[in-house]
Amino acid sequence: MSKYKIVETPRRKIISGPDFHHTFNYESGKAATWGHLPEDDPQVPPVGPLLLDVEISTVCNRNCNFCYKSNGPVGENMGAEKFKTLLDKFIHPNGTSIGQIAFGIGSLDGNPDLLKILWHAREQRIIPNITLNGDDLTQRWARNLAEVLGAAAVSNYDRNTCYNSVALLLDHGLKQVNIHQLLCEETLGHCWQVLRDIKTDPRLVGLGAVVFLLLKPKGERNSWHPLRNSAKYKELIDFALDNNLPVGFDSCGANAFTKAIENRREAERLMTLVEPCESGLFSLYVDKDGTALPCSFCGDLEDVPSWNLLEVNNFMDDCWNSYEMKGWRERLLANGRACPIYPLGME
Repeated sequence: MSKYKIVETPRRKIISGPDFHHTFNYESGKAATWGHLPEDDPQVPPVGPLLLDVEISTVCNRNCNFCYKSNGPVGENMGAEKFKTLLDKFIHPNGTSIGQIAFGIGSLDGNPDLLKILWHAREQRIIPNITLNGDDLTQRWARNLAEVLGAAAVSNYDRNTCYNSVALLLDHGLKQVNIHQLLCEETLGHCWQVLRDIKTDPRLVGLGAVVFLLLKPKGERNSWHPLRNSAKYKELIDFALDNNLPVGFDSCGANAFTKAIENRREAERLMTLVEPCESGLFSLYVDKDGTALPCSFCGDLEDVPSWNLLEVNNFMDDCWNSYEMKGWRERLLANGRACPIYPLGME
């Protein structure tokens, strides 16, 4: 670890070493990673993950029938003290490689320690981001979130609730606000509706992007169906790009997006924006109990490694550089960084 330096400046986190370099801009969220030479593309940061995905509550008022977590009004939380203990696992003498944490929560009021957790991340020079459903977003919540967050994503379960929440967060000064839109057979019409609404609805002026999330066939309540028709997906992406609409996708959808744009004139430029699955490579998931997994969709799977971080003495040795994690990475990389667990391909 001594050959890698982690430097914090007022605007940037800079990681440098003989074979790995990374910069992260705290203000814009832009990041760059390269190896010994600028054209090198390292697959794993030798200093630890650059991004954490942390579940801090399973309390959600919606009871959605497609929820892969099967969350409901009764659930469990990660308290502020547990979060602090877990975050300490990622901080070594050189600092921490983590630049951002994506926090998962259903109802904002579900975890009474939410703001304490977000501010503690800030105090450690880590940018907190959050995904919310917007149901309980008040003026007070919007003001508090805009002060501490780097970005927010509002899940689109109800158009008015979603769009009003986007506008409220933007009005309170949060610069990066996205919409998370589930993409599957049952929601394809909603995906089209959001794209059309960006062109006409004043509440979406200033929206960062609509981010399409592929449905994974997971969850006891989930009875919906992944989109398998690549032509339908391409039509959606072409409409967005042809109309200069801000569109994004989760890493699960990277291969589908790559296929959809392959014959477009700007394909080469767009491909520089595509990042396929980075689970266990650049990112790591931590659930409410402190269990670390490559990603949030790996829970309860016997053939995926996991670690109880509360019992880990040395994160780098016991988890990040462990035999089990290396085995996961080999599995992912051998599959071209496409999901090795769920069939997400389109035909």
